[in-house]
Amino acid sequence: MNPTIRVVLDERQHRHFLTLPQRIGHPDSVWRTRLVSQLVDPSRNPFLRHADLACFLAYNEEDQPIGRICAYVDHRAETDCGAFGLFECTDNQAAANGLLAAAETWLKRRKCQKIIGPLDPTSFTLGGIMIEGFDEPKVIAIPHNPPYYASLLESADYVPTVELLAWRYGDQPIPKQVKLISDAVGQREDLHIRQIDIAKSFESELDLMTEMYNAAWKKNWNYAPIDKEDLRWMLQDAGFIDEDLSLIAEVNGVPVAMAISTPSFDDLLLPSNSKSKEWLANVAARVASATWVGQARMKLGHRPTFFRQTLYGVLPEYRGSALGGLGIHLYYLIRTRAQELGYKFGETAWTTSEDRILNSGLKVLGATQSKTFVVYARQD
Repeated sequence: MNPTIRVVLDERQHRHFLTLPQRIGHPDSVWRTRLVSQLVDPSRNPFLRHADLACFLAYNEEDQPIGRICAYVDHRAETDCGAFGLFECTDNQAAANGLLAAAETWLKRRKCQKIIGPLDPTSFTLGGIMIEGFDEPKVIAIPHNPPYYASLLESADYVPTVELLAWRYGDQPIPKQVKLISDAVGQREDLHIRQIDIAKSFESELDLMTEMYNAAWKKNWNYAPIDKEDLRWMLQDAGFIDEDLSLIAEVNGVPVAMAISTPSFDDLLLPSNSKSKEWLANVAARVASATWVGQARMKLGHRPTFFRQTLYGVLPEYRGSALGGLGIHLYYLIRTRAQELGYKFGETAWTTSEDRILNSGLKVLGATQSKTFVVYARQD
């Protein structure tokens, strides 16, 4: 008997949608689950101010949920392309086919001729199906699916359209030439590197980071312009920022580059002390404070060992060959400061497999490709 596909309408179904990974034995990051709960909530996800979204569930004969998907269309886009995201499913081709068909039908009713995904319903590129890197640590906001997901989509006649790469650094020593370039850039008298000012000037820092993001990322794959509220959501009112590891570069007082870092919060769950876990679970429900990372460290006695480079960009006019000297300088500062703070590894995402210059530059910096994700497409 084929699974039953239902649109999510009531509180019970909404709960099934959010807890689906745990129900089918694919426990997601507690932080990823928290983000998903916001992604499908129009009152909390600023992207849904200009997008329509529907969520679907697949149920088996025992009326137990075995798969989920969302479909959405961004009204800012000038193309006939819609998207699906938040895909999770048991190894059941009929369930996957039914979910994808429901998403396609919903999108066709909205004049979409092409569907891509999985991509999260945000203005930021988050998503894809992981095909390499299954043994790597889970990182906040980044999907971590079982290996068979790619087969489910390809068997449903979806074809790869782009590969997204994540890069890990910290395993290898910083190359000597990177330090030499960084030292040379750091000697410029017109260059000033400062920490992000969360406590006193977070609103103005949000304005600044929004402007820099739109300038630095506008030629990237799947770029969509963001506003202040998009970025506020992404950073969760600064609660997801490690301010000690988030830097702004200024040339003659003008901001030209940024590197904003997010700790891998799940790593703080490692201590076996149940009280610590219970305390952290309570904090997870109300992260909104710029001092949270410091509080967690003091409570549990350590910082996370892993962090994500959430935002990293240099304005185009300040880029040289490969990543540019200023980008190398920021990378070196982040690497060395992270080690001093107790971090062991960092991860940055995304680049595309076609971006040979950027990928080569990351290798020169000592980074290694850690994960590969595929975004699929289907067109009538």
